[in-house]
Amino acid sequence: MPGEATPIGACDAAVMSLAQYEAINGISGDGSTYLEDSLTPTDGASAAEAAVGAAYQVLSVLFPEQTSTFDRQVAESLAEIEDNPRAESLGFNFGLAVAEEVLATRADDGSDLAQSPYTPSLKPGAYNETNEKGIVNAVLDNFGNVTPFVLDDLADFMPDGPPEYGSEELIQETEQVHYNGRLIFF
Repeated sequence: MPGEATPIGACDAAVMSLAQYEAINGISGDGSTYLEDSLTPTDGASAAEAAVGAAYQVLSVLFPEQTSTFDRQVAESLAEIEDNPRAESLGFNFGLAVAEEVLATRADDGSDLAQSPYTPSLKPGAYNETNEKGIVNAVLDNFGNVTPFVLDDLADFMPDGPPEYGSEELIQETEQVHYNGRLIFF
């Protein structure tokens, strides 16, 4: 959302979308669920209203300073949905409850720690300042520690490390980089 680093904004948008999906799916029952213990809506609840309620709750919690804007948007959205008042109320309240459950599930996902300041390191492979004009810190370097929304184990997607130091494979790869570098830059 405005003023946030892109990964954080994407994470916030994912939480909102997930809450809307869970709210609609809770009523329609058409898909699989993200939440382990899904809430059960009251019969007759409006799925459209549930989506509005879920989005409203997530955005109001994540951006409390913008609640008045969200209040206006909810009023506009509710005016566009033509359902009976009971279905609307049930749906909206169900959406609020689902959003709270999604927010609780993601509360300890590590995204708050992802925004901590970067501490440079001299370890091989660690990012260090490369700008001669001054210090430029890495942005959200801890974001890789945020709990994924879907993946069970990030290790399944991690690349193999570099070849062992001094190995024949490392020597060949280093020579290849030197050779290709000469062709491109000299």
